[in-house]
Amino acid sequence: MITLYLRADTEADMIAALPWARAIAPAGDGVWNRSTESYALDLVGAVVTAPGVYGEDHAVITQPTLDDRFHANLRCTAEIAAQVTANIIIDAPATPARVWF
Repeated sequence: MITLYLRADTEADMIAALPWARAIAPAGDGVWNRSTESYALDLVGAVVTAPGVYGEDHAVITQPTLDDRFHANLRCTAEIAAQVTANIIIDAPATPARVWF
């Protein structure tokens, strides 16, 4: 299995890049298909790039800094990886927000 770290400007952009990871719910809405025998998709969303600072009373001293773009992690076969558009694949973060076990 291959692990890819993905980032798109918006969730809509991620949907456009991964149309095969979408399904139609019984109510007719589009939903993410998070796993098959060929892949597992972890939708992360925005990520914290610098943690906030909080006082003893839990009051915010400094707000955390976010990367508001839409992030996802994909563990998949080589066949699925070949279907992912290159412009959303990013280098593995030094400290990923979430990891596969």
